[in-house]
Amino acid sequence: METLNPFQQVGMETLNPLQLQSKLLKISKRMMFIILLLYGGKMSEIRFKERVRDIAIDVAQGYKRYYVDYEYLICSEAFKVKRYYIIDAKEDNFQHLLGINSPIKPKEFFQKCLNGTLQEMDFDFNKRGIQEQSVKGSVRKKIQILHNMLSLFHNECIVEEGFSRNKLCCSFAAADNTLTLGFISAVKSYPMTLLKGNLISLRNGKKLMCY
Repeated sequence: METLNPFQQVGMETLNPLQLQSKLLKISKRMMFIILLLYGGKMSEIRFKERVRDIAIDVAQGYKRYYVDYEYLICSEAFKVKRYYIIDAKEDNFQHLLGINSPIKPKEFFQKCLNGTLQEMDFDFNKRGIQEQSVKGSVRKKIQILHNMLSLFHNECIVEEGFSRNKLCCSFAAADNTLTLGFISAVKSYPMTLLKGNLISLRNGKKLMCY
């Protein structure tokens, strides 16, 4: 009975171990390329959502401590419409500052962040009239500075009354060298938008005098 070479297959050339290893490596690379094409975008999205979730949970305690449980009375030479503003942030504002969409109510979203039970299914990046990639880009910028927001009024910052940027119009905004936080005001003021970088105009921005 004829003994077959273990590296020989019907209809194929005889391969030595090094040749076999080389061919398997090429096949493996092709398979990885196909997998990345099919699932790479989805895996990247999952990793990004996981990052957003983790940062939201991580910052929630500080947001409650420095904003929800605390009121700021701020004055500045920049203020002409009002002499001062009282900042009274709510739990409902947190989701909006992240820039994401959620099927659950904003207060419930914050509570899930607070107790660490927020799931990736609790939010997405779907907004009417805005491409998903654009929303993700905005969220990516926001999570880079979300931690800095907690210490905004404990560092030197400047304010501008009647702040506007693109389609955003705020009663006033406060900024340091990393972020700009815009507020909408009625009797009290609530955080409306979080933007990366100091976007306050040099002409209208003035130092915060007291808080």
